[in-house]
Amino acid sequence: MEANFLTLFQLNYLPTLFVQYDQIRLKVDQPVFLNFFLFSMFVLATSLTLKKTSHDQPFSVLQTEQMKGLAIIMIVVHHLYTYVLEDYQELRDINGLLGPSGVSVFLILSGFGLCVSLRKKGLKYFFYKRILKLYVPILFAMTSLIFLQHILLHPETNLLIHLTRIFTNLPGIDKNLWFILFILFWYCLVFLAFKLNLSDREKIIFLCLFSLLILTVPRFSPSWKINAFSFPIGCWLSFNSDTVIPQLKRHLNQRFLVILGILSSSLLILRITRGLSTQTAQLSFLGVLLAIGILAGTYFFYRGLKVRKLNLYVPKETLSTFLVFLALCSYLRWVFQYTFFEFKETPKWLFENFTHLLLAFFIILLISLMLKFSLYSSFLSFIGSISFELYLIHGMFLYTFDFILFRGSIYITFFIYFLAICLLSVLLNRVSASTSRLFLKH
Repeated sequence: MEANFLTLFQLNYLPTLFVQYDQIRLKVDQPVFLNFFLFSMFVLATSLTLKKTSHDQPFSVLQTEQMKGLAIIMIVVHHLYTYVLEDYQELRDINGLLGPSGVSVFLILSGFGLCVSLRKKGLKYFFYKRILKLYVPILFAMTSLIFLQHILLHPETNLLIHLTRIFTNLPGIDKNLWFILFILFWYCLVFLAFKLNLSDREKIIFLCLFSLLILTVPRFSPSWKINAFSFPIGCWLSFNSDTVIPQLKRHLNQRFLVILGILSSSLLILRITRGLSTQTAQLSFLGVLLAIGILAGTYFFYRGLKVRKLNLYVPKETLSTFLVFLALCSYLRWVFQYTFFEFKETPKWLFENFTHLLLAFFIILLISLMLKFSLYSSFLSFIGSISFELYLIHGMFLYTFDFILFRGSIYITFFIYFLAICLLSVLLNRVSASTSRLFLKH
């Protein structure tokens, strides 16, 4: 009886509440104008919320929040065109840049912030703090998604098995969560680099070797390949912040026209490299020694799973480390199963990396340019402060359970959707922060 009721609900009532875009897509009459309209509205919101600031610095918290705010807007619009709207050839090039370049901004800022933190505070409770920061909001967001999928779409499935995927198969829950595995992957490598007491230059070389490994192993996801160098570059910026940040500030004050020239030239170069990045070329590289990865992974596995003095009590840092390995294990096992190095696609991925890094630095420079006028946007700052929560939630209500986009003109419904996910993200942010503080007290 219950199964019949759920089947009836799915057939007759579910389509009036939600729409999924696995099979169907929304069609708009003027996609180019829609693209222009969406970004015009975001530019307007940014302009109307400009406020004065004083003594702000490049890469400050206020600056990075604005960069994250612009980056997450680019990602949301990219996913709108990728997963919801019909495929429009005339927008493929520009919207193909938006999402990966937004992710590149997040990776650069993550590498920068992580290395700044490690230099100040060291490695104590490294994984425990970061697991709390990542997994507490993930647990709340993905548990909600799994319950919705179980109740509305697949009531016959085992709920407990699906819940375990939060720790073993994140991309199997939501396609956007490849990013979490990618971040965890870099966290492990940065931990190793600092644990081995490498010099700053050696740390960057160490990380870039793994970037090349990502490019040359075919089974690594394209999402990993197109941003393989973003995190190491963020780390490099952190190690050289004593010289890079003062130089950037001096140029902003003295060479305003030069910065404008760099920005405009970047757009031209982007257009050229975007075309090059879609081409494959034959080019030989010296292969990254697989032994480096095996030795590093073995060392880290030993350090992470070691229980002190064989006591039954497992330190919270060790437990956090185990969760990181659990999340990465199934993906990396699949990546290195029956796989060999492949070099012929490497130039293509290098061009992709260059293109997205170029646009990412364009965004960073654009936000930094506001320092010239002692301005900041409270709108971008607010969006940036909840950017991680927006990343977790936006896909759930964009392509899995769309509750609004299909109900009328997308020129209106998109902004209702955006307002709704912002409100949900604020709620998720506050609940996650309160929960994390409880754990950090013990």
